[in-house]
Amino acid sequence: MHLETDLGTLVIMPSKRSSTPARRTRGYSLLSILAIGFSVLATAPASGATTPSLHSSNVTLRLTSPAMNTSGGIPSNYINMTADASPNNGNWAQYYGPNLRVFYRYFDVSSALSLKWHVTDTKSGAALRYYPVWLTLNKNDSGQQRSTFIAIVNGVSVQIPANTSGSDESRIAGTTNASGDVTFTLFNSNDPVDAEARPVKLTIPQPDYVDPLFSNITLTTAIPETSETKDFLWAHFLRPKNWVAPTPPAYLWSQEFNEAKGALPASKYWNAETGDGCSGGNCGWGNGEKEYYIPGAAATDGNGSLVLSATKLKNSANRCYYGTCEWSSARYQTLNKVRFRYGLIEARIKAAPGTGSWPAIWFLGNNFTSVGWPRCGEIDMGEWAGYSPNTIWGTGHWSDARGNRIMRGSTFANSGSLTSAFHTYGLSWQPDRLQWLIDGQVYFTLNKSDVAPNNWPFNNDMFLIINLAMGGSFAGNISPSLNSSSMTIDWIHYSKANGLGAVSFN
Repeated sequence: MHLETDLGTLVIMPSKRSSTPARRTRGYSLLSILAIGFSVLATAPASGATTPSLHSSNVTLRLTSPAMNTSGGIPSNYINMTADASPNNGNWAQYYGPNLRVFYRYFDVSSALSLKWHVTDTKSGAALRYYPVWLTLNKNDSGQQRSTFIAIVNGVSVQIPANTSGSDESRIAGTTNASGDVTFTLFNSNDPVDAEARPVKLTIPQPDYVDPLFSNITLTTAIPETSETKDFLWAHFLRPKNWVAPTPPAYLWSQEFNEAKGALPASKYWNAETGDGCSGGNCGWGNGEKEYYIPGAAATDGNGSLVLSATKLKNSANRCYYGTCEWSSARYQTLNKVRFRYGLIEARIKAAPGTGSWPAIWFLGNNFTSVGWPRCGEIDMGEWAGYSPNTIWGTGHWSDARGNRIMRGSTFANSGSLTSAFHTYGLSWQPDRLQWLIDGQVYFTLNKSDVAPNNWPFNNDMFLIINLAMGGSFAGNISPSLNSSSMTIDWIHYSKANGLGAVSFN
């Protein structure tokens, strides 16, 4: 298919009603969403076809979350655009060819819908990193004048007031990350309250809409307006024809783990922990954990990732504080090798499955050996517990004037398991604020003002720790049927944020 510009279109519809029971997550109200994705197909896809993708002449946008179910290879509730002889459909055929199909499915979400897209080069299949994507919204609230739409892109919240009548347009800019992914989180901040408790209406733009960036291209409504398609949210993705990939961000420090299979973490940056913690007077690592750390339990997989592996042991020669060691695993840290202060730290991770697993990526103050814990401060950038595979924990720890541990944190409940797919976890660290992110969305903020005066420890250098613990006070009992588990880290990136960020090497 050929286009004058590289152009793709996505349509997202909210349903009139949904039979799925309402859910509430993190205090947000329920919106019922009907999501639509476009795919250009030369022939009908074979049975078992993957999630529909959106293609332009050289760009593919694939919706990776939420998943779209299929039946017999083609979603059972699809519309074949060529079946309608309306003028609008003819215009779509002009730009997209004769085999455009629209796939759609209902979603129930707790007033928030996160749409994650993976953007690739159509010919090579390579991810398009740091690629500009615009989401254009048309919406109204049927004159109710009390609804505000909010979009979160790369952790930044944008408020979009709904028009009082008719519809209006708002453009939201996004950029794919280092993996070629971009996530738009959309929700309505106010429940429309009326006798019918109907959802906010999101309407289609008028025909012959002209995008200001591409005035030579006329976009038209692809679906005739009926009682079933009247209310929906319309969006499209565009890029300039002569777009050139920008220079990737300059990382202050990064780990890509692209070494050959079996390589241990680079010794110039990482220290391997060994044992059960008793050698340092901290048996069970202070938490009653069951693992015995060995350096070889963390190694590259040959596909660009580092894998931390926990293995159930039989007749181990190693002795742990509780008897014969039952598990081996890995823990690495950068103490006295790499120190961080402020900035943005991101890591693309697939968490370890299995009840009893406790993977983590976290920081301790570099003055740990002199002032001890918790005075040194601790930032748990991400912790996972196998008994709750959909949940990420983010926590800050410090001490009061007497040295007692104080902690504050929050969780994010993902729609799917965090152990079956990669997600990008982040920590935005400023002198007076810490923010925890998942896939670019901030889910918790800790402000210096939340901590008693002189007790904020997060203005000092800190070192990084990655580990996979088993059992202990946080993860609980290990499932007897669990024999192994693994945490996979695709990459770790450290860069400046708001002009701040410094790394020191010893």
